Amino acid sequence: MGVATSGVILIVFVLSALIGPWLPLPDPYAQRIIASLEGPSLEHPLGTDQLGRDMLSRIVAGARYSLVIGLGAVGIGVLVGVPLGMLAGYRRGWLDKVFSRVIDVFLAFPGIILALMVVAILGPGLNSLVIAVGLRSFPVFGRVSRGETIALREREYVQGARALGSRGRRVLAKHILPNLAGPLLVVASLQTATAILIGATLTFLGVGISPEVPEWGAMMNAARPYMLRAPHLIIIPGVTMMIVMVALNTIGDYIRDRSDPFSQQIRK
Repeated sequence: MGVATSGVILIVFVLSALIGPWLPLPDPYAQRIIASLEGPSLEHPLGTDQLGRDMLSRIVAGARYSLVIGLGAVGIGVLVGVPLGMLAGYRRGWLDKVFSRVIDVFLAFPGIILALMVVAILGPGLNSLVIAVGLRSFPVFGRVSRGETIALREREYVQGARALGSRGRRVLAKHILPNLAGPLLVVASLQTATAILIGATLTFLGVGISPEVPEWGAMMNAARPYMLRAPHLIIIPGVTMMIVMVALNTIGDYIRDRSDPFSQQIRK
């Protein structure tokens, strides 16, 4: 999948999430049992589910939940992991050691297991799901921020700023944080895809969002009894999620290549 195609897919994904309620589509919650399990048609381009609800409108509605989960988890990762990682990488010493051990503990748990533990403690729901997936994201942002800060703190312009009397807070804000933008954008794109996948997995397992909500994982979970009779109920949300994740990963690779000249030389 090319970068241009990936960009178009992500634009459609975001626009679907933002303006979906105003699109001329059927109500994603409206049930019409007489039209259940219908295949694609002019009236229902992607068919209907087991309760006669329009699949296209539910896919569009599900984009909102996936976007909230992805951006919410990345937001938690950035707000928690980046400041702590920068501080630990800049100060070093005991703070760096404690932070590194905490990160190691979080990363020792598989992402889905950690998210399951958090949802079990907080209870099911969208907010709990975002927090659970966000706690999986913050160690990744923290580790990247720490490693980049350790490298940047030895650069001449940072050493010069410190020699001129700039305080640590100013050095971090004006000289280190702007140079973290490239690596963090790469991590953000990849973590958004991972967050969408973990969120859908938790909902598929029945511990995320309520089953009647048109979230892609919940749609696949509800379609399991009908997968042989109406395979489109599982294929459509699964393929949609796969396309969005591939697009996010492609954009992440593109940003990495553009911000890393050495990576461009290797590819050439």
